[in-house]
Parts: sequence; structure tokens; C-alpha cells
Amino acid sequence: MFRQFKAPVIFVLVIVGLFLLAKGVLYFRVKAAVDDMIVQAKPQAEISYGDISTELSGSATVHDIKVRPVQYQDVVLIESARLSTDDPMTFIKGGGWSGPGDTPPDQVRLDVAGIRFPLNSDMMRSLKVEAEAQAALMGRPLPDACDGGMSMDASLLS
Repeated sequence: MFRQFKAPVIFVLVIVGLFLLAKGVLYFRVKAAVDDMIVQAKPQAEISYGDISTELSGSATVHDIKVRPVQYQDVVLIESARLSTDDPMTFIKGGGWSGPGDTPPDQVRLDVAGIRFPLNSDMMRSLKVEAEAQAALMGRPLPDACDGGMSMDASLLS
């Protein structure tokens, strides 16, 4: 009886094995790229993350990101950042696009969700001081954020 099911069982095991192999390679390529970016950003910010999820359809999501610029005590929290492409091989190949014949995918999308940081933070106060200094150098007053009322493009609300 087992001999009847041997070929289908082996076929299913091979398919599952290939799926797990592709998923594992994708995860470790994305994790290595994220870890490399964190190392490169080390002089400017301390960055950590909670988890990485990948999809064979061509997307990777980094969850629970914490960014603390080195010159500030403030922490920017990002719920998730998702990079998706129309080419499922982008992450497996590494996305280098620097060699001859290597081209980026036709579509690349970055979705960032849940950015949180205090508006009364040292970082925001420093940005205001820099904006005031730039305005003074240009001989213009720093415009008030509420001058002329507030307007918003309707397309941003979708």
C-alpha cells in the first residue's frame, strides 16, 4: 500500500522542500541587507528592529523599527516598512543592479506605517533652529505654519 503513495509523497516533499529553501534564502538575503544598512547608518543613528517577514511574491517587511539619532535622546518608532517589487527574484539576487545586464525591477514600492515621535522633542527643536538660521541667511522670515490657513491635496487623503 505504501508503494502506491511513495511517488506522490516524494513529489510533495520535494515541492515543500523547494518552497522552504526559497523562503529561507529570501529571508536570510533580506536580513543580511537590513543588517548591512544598520551597520552603515551606525555613525548617524542607532537602529534596531523586531522582526522581518518576506513573501515569495517579491516583498519584504521589517517590523518594530527604532531609530535614535546619535546626537539626540529622542527615538523614532516605525511600526513597519515594506519594500515590494514586481520581480520576485529581486531580493534573492540581492538587488545590486550594478553589474552589466543587471537592471532594477520595473516597479518598486516602499510603504512605511506608524511613524511616531514626540513633536516637542530635541530633534524637532533643533530642526526649527536650523530652519530659522536658513531663513535668516536668505533674508526671509520663517513662515508661520498656519499662515494663509491650512490646505491639503485631496489625493493625500486616500
